[in-house]
Parts: sequence; C-alpha cells; structure tokens
Amino acid sequence: MAMLRRAAAWVTVILLTLAPASAKASELLANTHYQLDNGLEVVLVEDDRLPLVAVNLTYHVGSAHDGRSRGLAHLTEHLMFRGSRDLDDGEYSAKMRSAGALCNASTHPSRTSYHCLVPTNQLPLALWMESHRMAYVLPALSSIKVQEEKVTTIDEWRFRVSSHATGDSLEDLLTTVYPAGHPLQPATPAWIEKLGLGDAQQFISTYHGPQNATLVLVGDLPEDVQRTISLDFRRRKGGQRPASPKAAPPEQTQERRVVRQSKVATWPTAIIHWQTPGLFEAGDAEADLVAGVLENIFYDLAERSAPGVLMAFSAEQQSHVGVSSLSVHLAGASTASPEQLLALFDELFDEIFDDLSEQFLEKERRQLLRTNYQALQSLGARAARIQIYVNAGKDPDWLDEDLARYDGVTLERVQSFITTYLRRELRTVILSHPAERAPTKQGAR
Repeated sequence: MAMLRRAAAWVTVILLTLAPASAKASELLANTHYQLDNGLEVVLVEDDRLPLVAVNLTYHVGSAHDGRSRGLAHLTEHLMFRGSRDLDDGEYSAKMRSAGALCNASTHPSRTSYHCLVPTNQLPLALWMESHRMAYVLPALSSIKVQEEKVTTIDEWRFRVSSHATGDSLEDLLTTVYPAGHPLQPATPAWIEKLGLGDAQQFISTYHGPQNATLVLVGDLPEDVQRTISLDFRRRKGGQRPASPKAAPPEQTQERRVVRQSKVATWPTAIIHWQTPGLFEAGDAEADLVAGVLENIFYDLAERSAPGVLMAFSAEQQSHVGVSSLSVHLAGASTASPEQLLALFDELFDEIFDDLSEQFLEKERRQLLRTNYQALQSLGARAARIQIYVNAGKDPDWLDEDLARYDGVTLERVQSFITTYLRRELRTVILSHPAERAPTKQGAR
C-alpha cells in the first residue's frame, strides 16, 4: 500500500533521530505510599514546580458493582456533592470554587473518583471536605435529593447517547453486548427510575468507606501533609474491604447484528464492537495499537477508496479491569447506507493489516508513548494514572512496566490478536438507517 510505504520512509528517519529517554518514566510517579489504621491507602507524589496540588480520592467501586440496581454507582457519585452532616446542599462546590479549586468526579466500571486541582494553601480545605463527606454524607441524604439526581443522571445518559456521532445506536449496542444480569449491563433510564433512597444509603455504607478507598496527592505538598491526612480521615472507622464482582466478557459464538432506524441521527451509521482482554492482561497492549492504526489510517484510505461515502470515523479501545472493548464508529453521507459502511470497513480492515509493516507499527508505538508522556505533564493526569494502577492491583509507580508492554508487540502478535479477538463471528454490529426527516412546508425559508 503506497500510503503505508510513504509513512514507513519518514518513520525510519524518526527512529534514527529520537534519542532514548535518559530517566525512567516511573520517576514521574515516585511516591510515598502508606496506609492509615482505618484502611485508607495514601499515595503522595512531590512536585513543587507550581503551587498546586491534584487531589484524587478514589473508591474502588463502580458500575460493575451496581448489581440489580443499575445506575447506582453513578447516582451515588452525584449525591456525594449534595451536602453532609455539617455542609449544606451545594456548599461543597461553592466553597471549593471560592478556594480557586477545579473539581469533578467520574464513575468507571471498577472505581469512582473525586478529583480536584487546588492551590497549595487550600489543600487543608480540600482534605477536610473529602474526609467530611466520606464520614458524614449519609445523614444528609433524602428522597428529594435522590429524585433530583436521578433526573440529572438520566439527562446525562440521554445527552451522551444523542450527542454521539452514531446517534442513539450506542444504547442498542450496549444492551446487545451486555445482556441482563451482566455486571456491565448499561444503566438505561428505565433502570435509574427504579432507584430509591434506601439503595443509595446501602451502597454508600458498603462501598464508600476508608477501607475501600485510595487518596492520591500530586504536587506541591506541605511538610505536615501526612499529619493533616491522619487527623482528617480518622473521622470514619474502617472495616473489611467489600468484595468486587468478576466482570468477564459475555460468551459469544456468532456475530450479533441489529439493523434499526435512528430516532435522532439524519445520517447512516455503523458500529462494530469486539470484546478484548481486560486492562493490563495479555493482548491489551495489542488492542491499543490496533485501535491506533485504525484511527490514523482508515479515514484517508476510505476517502481514496470510496470518495464521499464516509463522513466521520473513530476507533477506540476502552480497557477496564476484567473486560475491555474495541469499537469503531462510522458515519456516512446521506446518500450512503449503513450496509455500505460495513462493507467498506471490512474491505479496508483486511487491506490495512495485511500490508502493515514493522516500521508503521513502530510509528504507532511511539505516538502512543508520546501521548502518555504528554498527558503525564498534568498533575491531575498523574494522580488519575496512579489510581488506575492501584485499582488494577499494581504498584502506584508501575508506569515503566506499563509502557514496556508495547515494546514486545510485533506484527505476529498483532495478527494473532486479530485472529483471536477480532473475528467476524465475535463482533456486534449495529447498523442504523437515518431518522425520517420532517417534510418541509412549501414556501418555508
């Protein structure tokens, strides 16, 4: 393939001119790592170049822990901002904004993280706030707050689905891939509507204790930071760490295909989705590189092979503890059909990986490393990366081992990954025809 040959030529130049790093990557995450008597795990990373600290408190609980109460982990994330025993509703966010902090939260299958970037002189306030809602959020919960956050959570779901390039087909994909009873079954609005105050109280009581949490601080740390942490976070006693469910890929022996008409998208779309090995398992690095190759090559090849058919393309590997996925999303011109998009993908997929060279694979590897190093310049990104490692049972400074996984990925391993995990009988395909457009009235402008 001419495009790959041209890319290989300039990649050779890059390989000859880039010098190896002089220091280990893990020095970015050099840390003090210890545990409080109540079970809270603490990781401290010093970086005094700026008077800022990234605060990341992660509870090792996520959507995979929802059980029959789908959406409960995400709902709980919202409720943690709605006050505590001594903080009025909304006071947490107001105080942190006044302190110049930037705060947010996120829910994943195996963890829920509350993270802030704060000026160093406001770190005591941030630690007090986090320890206080860990200990005293339960007395402030109410049925009214639960109902209000259910509405917000449902709105977020609908926005995420409807704003995606492939429209509302994302919901059909998730419900097809993860059947009823699977730990990753999606929390659709119908599930969220069923949640109540008692569900939230039980969930927080079980999972949001110090024995199930890790506190990571990265930045300009005061000398007395360990003493402050010890005094603040002793508010809640620990206990036995709750068990985590095993999230494994659903069994699949033949292609699952859904052909549907979109309710929102006025263009044809196709999603192709495969289950891949869990985070840091054998094959996970290959999945990252395959997704990168597709992301960087496919659209240009499609434009040359079938001009005007493909309007948007993305490839994404989402790695989680226990189960991951690689998916591609195609949006076509109004004159195309979703079946045409699928046929185009199948044709070019085989062409790309039949002609893939070691040099082009090395290019993807170096781009991936560059992306990792670039992201780790951020204090918050370093704190988040540590939480990912700890949540997966790795050391907080596992960065060198993480990035070294990609060094051993060869063309043979890529081909083996494709034949093992990306076979057509193992994929789920969602083909969406455009929503019907309302007829235009005569004379309308």
